Amino acid sequence: MFISVTVSSIAENSVSRVKRKDCGPQYFRCQNGKCIRNFKVCDGAADCSDKSDESKVTCKSRLCSSAFFRCAYGACVDGNAACDGTIQCEGDGSDEAPELCGTSPAPMCTLPPKHKNGGYKVLGCDSQFCGFGPGAQVPSATQLQFFCDEGYHINGPNDSYCLDEAFTPPPPVCEKNGEYSTSSTLHYAQCPPLVYDLLDIKCYSTFGQKIACNKPMSVGSKANLACKSNYVKTKELNYPALTCTDSGTWDNQPFTCVPECGKSVPKHRTYVVNGEPVSAVEFPWHVGIYIYENGKFDQLCGGTIIKRKLVLTAAHCFTQSTNPKDYMIGAGKYHRGWDIKDPMEQRLEVESIVIKDTYQGSFRNYADDIAIIVLKTEITISDFVRPACVDLESKYDKQLINGNTGSIAHWGYVDRPSPNDEILTSILPVFESMQCNEVLPVTFKPFFTSDKFCAGYANGECFKMVIHLHLKEIVNMLLPLKKNFF
Repeated sequence: MFISVTVSSIAENSVSRVKRKDCGPQYFRCQNGKCIRNFKVCDGAADCSDKSDESKVTCKSRLCSSAFFRCAYGACVDGNAACDGTIQCEGDGSDEAPELCGTSPAPMCTLPPKHKNGGYKVLGCDSQFCGFGPGAQVPSATQLQFFCDEGYHINGPNDSYCLDEAFTPPPPVCEKNGEYSTSSTLHYAQCPPLVYDLLDIKCYSTFGQKIACNKPMSVGSKANLACKSNYVKTKELNYPALTCTDSGTWDNQPFTCVPECGKSVPKHRTYVVNGEPVSAVEFPWHVGIYIYENGKFDQLCGGTIIKRKLVLTAAHCFTQSTNPKDYMIGAGKYHRGWDIKDPMEQRLEVESIVIKDTYQGSFRNYADDIAIIVLKTEITISDFVRPACVDLESKYDKQLINGNTGSIAHWGYVDRPSPNDEILTSILPVFESMQCNEVLPVTFKPFFTSDKFCAGYANGECFKMVIHLHLKEIVNMLLPLKKNFF
C-alpha cells in the first residue's frame, strides 16, 4: 500500500466560474450593486461599502447556533466575542455594550491641593472649583488652568488634564520673578506615546498613578511591557520596563514580539466554547485549501502556516486553476467540510499563489513540487491557529536521520475509499533514501527526485510511505519573500 502527499492525481477539468456581475445564488447583492459571497453576510464585518450586508433589515431574521454570539442587529460572530475588548458586531457594537459587559464607570481624578505660591481653576466653571474643593472627584478630561501669585511666574505648562485617574502633566512650579531655572525645559520634557499592536503596556506616573500610554508622558514615567497572549519576545531582554528620561526619550526601545510557533494543542483534549464541547486541531498550523467548483467549496489540499500571511503547500494543488479568487483557506478547522463551521476556525481569502519556476508537473516527475500562498489578511494568532517554526539559517538536513520521527495532520484516505470527515494525525519515521528507493513500486520510482526524502514504514507485505520535499528546497522558495514577511 502506498500513500503520497506530493504526487496525486487531480482531474484537469476547468474550474466552474460564477458570473459575479449577475450575483448568482451563491452571492449577495449589496445595495450599491456589488456582489459578495453569501457566507460573508451577517458575519459581523461589513464587506459591502454601504454596509447593507450588516444592516438590521438584512440580518434581523438570521438564526445563530449555540457556538456563536448573536449581535443585537442579528449577525452571528465568534462565540467568544462578547466583552473581549474588541468590537466584532460592526453593525451596532452590541458585543461590547456596557449593559452586557458591566463596564465600570468612567475613571475619575482627584483635585490636587493648592500649590505653593499659586493656585488653579477648573475650566468651564463659574466658581473656582465648580463648588468642590481640593480632594473632590472630577470626571475624565477635566481641565485645570494654573496661575501664580503676584510676583511669581509659571515654570512649565499652565494646563493639566484628567487622563486615566491622574492629572497630566503634573502641576507646574511658581518661581519668583527674576529667578529662572536652567533645567525648566528639561523638567517638562515629555516622552512620546507607546502604542504597539503586539505589546501589553501599562504606564505609571512618577507618583505611581496609572496613566494613558497613548498620550505623551512626563519625565520619570514608567512603562511595563509584556508580549500579548500567544506571542513571545524575539530574544530574551533583561529590562522589565521603560523609563522616560530628562531628555524626553525612553531609556530603551520596546522589544519585538512574534507569534509563538510550533506549539501544538494537547492531543485528545476537549475544550468548551460557549458552553459546548468542541475538538481542536492538534497541529494549529495546519490549514485546509478549498476550491470553488460546482457551486460550492470543496477541500482540495492541506497546507502549513509559516507566517501570518503565508501558507506552504504543494504546487500540484493548483493544476485546475492558479486564479487566487477560486480558493479559500480554512485555518483551525477540525471538520473537513466547508459547510461545517468549527468554533475556532478562520476563513481567509487568497491574494496570490507563488509556484517555483522550475515546477512543470508530470513533465519533470513533480520535481520542485512546492507553492506559497499569500493571504489577503493576516491570520489571528490564538491557541488554536498559529504558525509552524521556520528558521532560515539552520542546516535542516541534519534532522533527516534514519528513524527520526515527524508528525502530519490530514483528512486522508485511511482504510476507506473517501477522505476522513474529521482531522487525523500520523507519526512517521524518516526512511533512509537508498532503502526507500529499493522498496518503492516501479511506477513511483520516477517521482522520487533528488529534492525529496522518505518517511513511513516498511514491514513485510504492508509498505506505507510519504514522500516530502527537502526542507532546504522550502527555504530556497522562501528567500525571495524574506524581505516582506520575515
